[in-house]
Amino acid sequence: MTQWQAVTPAKAEQNPFYGFRGWLYVFYAYAIIEVLMPMGGLFGDGRGLALMYGPENVSMMRIVCVVNLLLPLPFLILTPMKHRLMPVLTIIPFWISPFVFLSAMIIGSVEPQKILGVFFLNAVTAAAYTWYLLQSKRINITYCHRAPV
Repeated sequence: MTQWQAVTPAKAEQNPFYGFRGWLYVFYAYAIIEVLMPMGGLFGDGRGLALMYGPENVSMMRIVCVVNLLLPLPFLILTPMKHRLMPVLTIIPFWISPFVFLSAMIIGSVEPQKILGVFFLNAVTAAAYTWYLLQSKRINITYCHRAPV
């Protein structure tokens, strides 16, 4: 486990790991995909949602699409701003996402085998974002103004 010490914002900017670069681009690109994916279900004619989740669940799954469209937005907005709350305001919504799908299964009449794959994909995504945001030197230096001891 890495030990961190607080540094001033000026000293953080001098660190070679400071900035919006590296693996952060990969996570940012994936977040853009996370926003684009629900748009098909939201703005499409509903045939894909009806085929996957059943015609009786199209309206509910459109609500799930709206929620999942909004959840990555704090990460997408705060990351280029280098806002210090970005890690926290990213981890929380990414962990909400799997449970939105799980609640759709519980509330609606969606069969578990149709939801559990998406649930596990979102849970793995949330775990990856959590690990990266908590362990990355770049995130800690740029957003939290902490450097490794």
